[in-house]
Amino acid sequence: MSVQFTRLPMWAACGLLITIAPLCTTATAQDDIELATESLFDCPCDDPWTVRAGAVYLDRTGLKAFFTSFDGEYGEGECSILFNGGTNQAMLTSQMMDFDHRWGVDITVARCVNCFEGWEARYLGVGNMESTAFVVAPAGIAIATNPPLGSGNAPEQALVSLVSNLNSLEFNQQQHASDDLNFLFGFRWIQLEDEMRINVFYLGALNSRLSDGTRNNLFGVQTGVNGVLYRLNNFTLTGSAKCGLFINAASHDFNYTNGATVSFTDSETDMSVMGELMLMGDYQVAPNFSIGGGFQMLCLGGVAVATEQPANSSVNIGPGTGQGINVDTDVLYFGFNLHFTVTR
Repeated sequence: MSVQFTRLPMWAACGLLITIAPLCTTATAQDDIELATESLFDCPCDDPWTVRAGAVYLDRTGLKAFFTSFDGEYGEGECSILFNGGTNQAMLTSQMMDFDHRWGVDITVARCVNCFEGWEARYLGVGNMESTAFVVAPAGIAIATNPPLGSGNAPEQALVSLVSNLNSLEFNQQQHASDDLNFLFGFRWIQLEDEMRINVFYLGALNSRLSDGTRNNLFGVQTGVNGVLYRLNNFTLTGSAKCGLFINAASHDFNYTNGATVSFTDSETDMSVMGELMLMGDYQVAPNFSIGGGFQMLCLGGVAVATEQPANSSVNIGPGTGQGINVDTDVLYFGFNLHFTVTR
């Protein structure tokens, strides 16, 4: 048996090359990744853009108080704010300053780059959380503070108000380990501000006042994991956990008026830690739209809060010494999240 090769005319060879060429082109890197991933898990990039916008309803307390709230004290720290001038016993402590729940916002924008990675940006904010307390001293006894407030006359009353603001902005890179599991690494900024005002009254008239303001600016890195815990038809239950290490640039502003006015500002830079947990359920009502809600908590350790500063508010402390500020408190935000999610 013999095989004969026939020389093709030039026009035929060119036509054959043009016909075969599209079949021989190299796939793009995106296609290679998607083809390689198809056998492992469903590629999450069918709808590369995801926007989740929600409202949060959060309370704030201390980490220890969260697990021991049966004793009726919900605040953070252990500082005594007001004393009985006769017995030197605490009349108001930082644990007694219980914040009210407050509405805030939680918005996430995510982009899937390819089947293995993506990025997300998120903002969380809760403003004007408030706590108030009104204290009346026993007959013949004056209210004592550090430094002392009031004229020393009795009876006296003290109105204590506390306002707090929380802002958080983060940018994360996502790594898709499977269609149900993502890892993330990113950068985060958290700002926690407090302002406490103490107004002391004698015979119904304002006698003296003190204000303690704290500001924490936390800059650092975080890592975390997001995973699908359960699926049933259009319902999905997901959980996420994050932890981070931060540098905290904290400051304390103190103002004291009792006849004369004395004020100072102190600051300190220290390390802080962060932990966050979320458990969310979502129901898909349309191909690109779902609604959901769940529970979330955010814990910050190593921050300055206003209720812990009176013990450090001595008029003998000058600015910049680091002795007029306490940055050893932990705070815990916890509550509910209601949101909707749009993909495109």
